[in-house]
Amino acid sequence: MRTMNISFLRGHLAQLTQSISQLSLKPGEEKIKKGLVAVLEMTRPSLSPSDRILWILANSGGKMERRRLRQDMEMTYTDLDPILTKLELEGKIRRSGEIIRL
Repeated sequence: MRTMNISFLRGHLAQLTQSISQLSLKPGEEKIKKGLVAVLEMTRPSLSPSDRILWILANSGGKMERRRLRQDMEMTYTDLDPILTKLELEGKIRRSGEIIRL
């Protein structure tokens, strides 16, 4: 039950963060948007590396270069690649060259 509740909350936080990221605001309002995203990122529960990768991809338009994902994850390729392979085998991501997609 507790795991289901945590998954439910993580999903809603990711959706909320993504919705805020996609808002079309006037240039002066971008600062507010960045602040809201920063607050949500600080309050989100700590995620597993797999969940964090999915969260990053969801908040980056659903795709990202492997190099950029490695930087955002603050991991080496040696640590990142096995996680990407696992997510790909689970059908959660697709890889095409250096591009990772949801």
